[in-house]
Amino acid sequence: NNPISSGNVDPSQFIFDPGDSGDIVLVRAFYRWQVITPLMGAVMSNMNGNQRLVQSSAAFRNEPYGD
Repeated sequence: NNPISSGNVDPSQFIFDPGDSGDIVLVRAFYRWQVITPLMGAVMSNMNGNQRLVQSSAAFRNEPYGD
């Protein structure tokens, strides 16, 4: 899911489900980065105000608790 709507972050797209025993879980973290260089900002920004939303992801499998 893309959390950007109309050039702004849409917080309704952020949900977290820790999953059950043995489930594979994907966690994403976002950072709002201010693009300072005007020339690069025109190319790199994906949000209003010369900002770019940067994303990092981590996937893991829950331990088999309760088994």
